[in-house]
Amino acid sequence: EDYQGRRYLVTLLGACWLAAPIPRTRAGDGHFILNMRDIPPFPFEVKSSPSNESSPICFISDRDGTKEVFVSNSDGSNPVRLTSDFSRAAEPAWSPDHQRIAYVHHPKGNADIAIIDRDGNKVKSVAVSPLDEGGPAWSPIDDRLSFHTFRDGNWEIYTVDIEQDIPINITHSATDDLNPVWSPDGAHIAFQSMRDGNWEIYLIDPDGKGLSQITHQAGDDILPSWSPDGSRIAFWSKRSGSWRLYSMVLANCKTEALTTYENPGPTPYRAAWS
Repeated sequence: EDYQGRRYLVTLLGACWLAAPIPRTRAGDGHFILNMRDIPPFPFEVKSSPSNESSPICFISDRDGTKEVFVSNSDGSNPVRLTSDFSRAAEPAWSPDHQRIAYVHHPKGNADIAIIDRDGNKVKSVAVSPLDEGGPAWSPIDDRLSFHTFRDGNWEIYTVDIEQDIPINITHSATDDLNPVWSPDGAHIAFQSMRDGNWEIYLIDPDGKGLSQITHQAGDDILPSWSPDGSRIAFWSKRSGSWRLYSMVLANCKTEALTTYENPGPTPYRAAWS
């Protein structure tokens, strides 16, 4: 990209560096053919991005009588129902390529995790057990999910490869661990744990190693959410007596309140970064 914001595709052919201007592109534009004089044409592919402005949003709605999974345009227009489970759908999560959605449903009374494609076709259920599962979160680098489950008699954090479908416990704690979320580079999982006597935020590697505690407050800290660049974590805290949203810079653990309003109500929902 030059100083005027023009972008170029640069290639080395033989001993000559060549630069061709790249057209302004959108994720749905497919391929462009760049023609250079005296050189055979070659394709330039437009890659789609999960952060593209045209990406749809996914949400839960009970507008049809039961809580089901919906998608709509990013401005909220054209809502489409994807599920008809009649089983209290919850916690939808996009795959990184926006082609699949993991969500929680209750087909047999307990909570299980199912995966559907973006048209609502069921792909499979994963990590099914007689007890409850929840909090599905996709790895940004491979086909794994993290989730919490009560299958061990308390809440633990597991990961599962979607194809192999072999759940692996990565926390092994006598107290409850909940609400995992992957770092943008896939190197860490943040979650909340009671192992300190109250809810605190911890980090752990996906293989269960490298456990570290990043909050140390008498009030509960819950529902971590990574910033897109991986430098900060937003979370809810009751350290001032009521729920407020905070942000922590991971490099120095500097924490600041993002909201001045203190919510006296029940547990809030996880914050979502742009």
